[in-house]
Formats: sequence, C-alpha cells, structure tokens
Amino acid sequence: MDWEPLVQQAALDLNQFSSTGDAAHTDHMMQTLGGLGAQHIYFQLLYLRYFERKAAGKSYIPIRSVT
Repeated sequence: MDWEPLVQQAALDLNQFSSTGDAAHTDHMMQTLGGLGAQHIYFQLLYLRYFERKAAGKSYIPIRSVT
C-alpha cells in the first residue's frame, strides 16, 4: 500500500483544523489514520492517541507558550 497520499491527507486535515478550528477536519484525519492503522502499528498508536484526547474532551493540538 502506498501510504504517502493518505499521510499527506491526514497532515492536510490537521493543518486545516489548526487554521480554521473546524473539528470536521480532525474527524477526517482520524478516519484516515484508522485506515492506515490496519497497515502499520505506528498509525494505530497515533490514532489511539488522538482518540483518547477526543474522548477526554481535550484539544487535538497541544497549545504551548512560546517564550
């Protein structure tokens, strides 16, 4: 399986969420990661991490102060 287009789509969705704040982009990213997770454990772990954050009601992107 060629993962690159799917990884690029997930990155695009996360970038669009960062720009717009529209959670629909992260939902699509999670669907993409879920599909990739069947192919490689790394993507499954990444999917689980985002799923846990969503279930806990946390932001998808950790906000850190830049000093």
